Amino acid sequence: MAAVVVSVAALMGLARATDSILYFGLIAMAIAAGAWGSGFAGEDPELDRTASVRWPVYRAAHLLVATAVAVGVVLALWSTVDPPLLPPGVVWRDLAGLAGLTALGAVTIGGRLAWAPPLGWAAILLLVPPDPTGVWPVITWLAQPEGSTAALITAVVLGVAGFACYAGFGPRPARW
Repeated sequence: MAAVVVSVAALMGLARATDSILYFGLIAMAIAAGAWGSGFAGEDPELDRTASVRWPVYRAAHLLVATAVAVGVVLALWSTVDPPLLPPGVVWRDLAGLAGLTALGAVTIGGRLAWAPPLGWAAILLLVPPDPTGVWPVITWLAQPEGSTAALITAVVLGVAGFACYAGFGPRPARW
């Protein structure tokens, strides 16, 4: 939680000092979404398998609470500046998609590297400018305006896929 607050506040300060408000805001949200990715890793696969806990329900609640906390932290910090860096609808959309991407990272590459997919996708935006035509709204969904249907569909698909895969399959076991 402290890492999320410090990184979002630092990037918020950088965004206000430069003309790259959108890009620093998106990187801040990617860090907020990826910061809890290591918490998505299970301690011990054998222990998880034998415990009398309903893991899909627990994992689903874990992902929902982590997403809500990230949205709350980002919106609380961004409400301290006038005007806010991004509209609240964009923050909800982007963090829901990034949370799904983090959960998909935990399922496919493990909890230790679950932060890489959301941060990598946000870093793509530093190279590819947002373009509302063709396939680009799907690739640059993080930087699309609030009314973009393609960005909303992409975020919902990533969020639902990550939620379903993480709740159903759990994280990839760590191999030391």
